[in-house]
Amino acid sequence: MVSGNKSLVLLLAIALAGCSTLQTRDQVRTSRPKTPVTTAPGGGHPPPETMTQEDEEEGATSLPDLSSMPTPPPTRIPKVGLILGPGGARAYAHIGVLQEFQKEKIPVVAAGGVEWGAVIAALYVNKGLANEAEWQMSKLKSEDVVRKSLIGGSGAPGDLRGLGDFLKLAFGRSKAEEARLPFACPANNLSKNQVFLMNKGTFEQMLPFCLAYPPAFRPWQGNVSAVREVKMLADHLRARGATTIVLVNVLGLPNVSRPVAGGEGSAESVMWNEISAFYSRPLPGVDQVLTIPLGNTSVMAFDGRREILQKGSEKGAPLVRQLAQRLGL
Repeated sequence: MVSGNKSLVLLLAIALAGCSTLQTRDQVRTSRPKTPVTTAPGGGHPPPETMTQEDEEEGATSLPDLSSMPTPPPTRIPKVGLILGPGGARAYAHIGVLQEFQKEKIPVVAAGGVEWGAVIAALYVNKGLANEAEWQMSKLKSEDVVRKSLIGGSGAPGDLRGLGDFLKLAFGRSKAEEARLPFACPANNLSKNQVFLMNKGTFEQMLPFCLAYPPAFRPWQGNVSAVREVKMLADHLRARGATTIVLVNVLGLPNVSRPVAGGEGSAESVMWNEISAFYSRPLPGVDQVLTIPLGNTSVMAFDGRREILQKGSEKGAPLVRQLAQRLGL
């Protein structure tokens, strides 16, 4: 009986010990360990999967490894080779166009010209300034170019020796090879039937070979301007570093009823209409053509040079802006 009572007491003690370790349902819920949670700034989005120790200390998000990213190609800066076309007195419009080039900061690395365009281009490259061309061309007297007959009409083409004083005053002893930018102009030797590209020597001595052309001037030592030799000039400018060749055409479209030289049906009007037609077609070696509309302004209208220059700036401005956009400037 005693042994039975001992067994009962032992069982009762074990049961009481087990009850002391039991927890209620609420106690179980409140005693569970919590899992740590990080909230990303802005709420709702998980944090970066990995952060370096430095990131955690400074609170900065780790950046991608830039060394593994491809290097973007460098921006290609255009290098313009500029050709100023023929046109006698209409070439004053080139000065207005050059001023617009400077406003748009179009990088010209070399320039050349044809006929009177050669004179404007030479003045421009000599110091690399459009205003220099304007200043020097303002010194040209119309009587140095336009020869009058006794009855007041235009006489025969003049001798380029009459232009010598102007060229000496405008250029002094400046040489093409010492100019700020490379320069060239084409001359056609009539006796040899060969075109020469003039790019060395003093401007004063060189330009008459490229400038002579009726109705203004007779041939100079058997040479006239090679008015159709654009490809040779374009290739030369490319060889001097130009990547884009731009030609400025001041002749506009040919118009038989509104000739830019001589009277309607005259030999001069036919000749210059053919030249206008040549420059209105696609020209080999030329990437862009800027055509400046000047109406029927005569190639001999040297008295109206100020108005022609202003028209060149006015009509050329939107074309030059478009060119700058095409070049990515």
